[in-house]
Amino acid sequence: METCCPVCGSKMEILKEERGKFRRRYSEFDMRILILRCPKCGKEGVLRIVPDLNMENFEYPV
Repeated sequence: METCCPVCGSKMEILKEERGKFRRRYSEFDMRILILRCPKCGKEGVLRIVPDLNMENFEYPV
């Protein structure tokens, strides 16, 4: 998995990885939460991955 920085386009590196739960209606799924950082411009983002639902969400604070 490779995520690029939306500002400068360089490859982001993983700072921290956490585990959590994602709830949808009456079901609960395992979720990986990755804190990413761009080595070039220093911006950080959060990538949430729910493998069972084949779902990814990348949040990049402005």
